[in-house]
Amino acid sequence: MKEGDILFEVGIGKLDDEWFWRTRGHGLEEFCESYEPDWLPLDADGSLSVGPYKTRLAAERGLNEFEEDFLEFLQEKFPGLEIKNAPDPRSLN
Repeated sequence: MKEGDILFEVGIGKLDDEWFWRTRGHGLEEFCESYEPDWLPLDADGSLSVGPYKTRLAAERGLNEFEEDFLEFLQEKFPGLEIKNAPDPRSLN
């Protein structure tokens, strides 16, 4: 790993009246094996889609819980690695 590598990406989306969150990243399958085996197998592109949720807020809560646990996993997998959040693209002009 080198500075600037993307460890994982996340996003929230809506399909019909249901909300989902989606992610992909380094070690995702390994993480899911211990965190939530029902989420396996990953999609063909190596990403994970989770839902449905009734509201965006509920999807955000689920995603936030996942992010906290996955970041902890990444820090254990890559000791000494400093992980920083990327800027929210909606805030960039």
